[in-house]
Amino acid sequence: GSLPSGTYFVRLTAGKFTSTQKVTLLK
Repeated sequence: GSLPSGTYFVRLTAGKFTSTQKVTLLK
């Protein structure tokens, strides 16, 4: 299960706090 290179948006939710992180994966 490997991911291709590209830009991903990871949403982290903890309680009432929501954070969206932009992750760029380079291989």
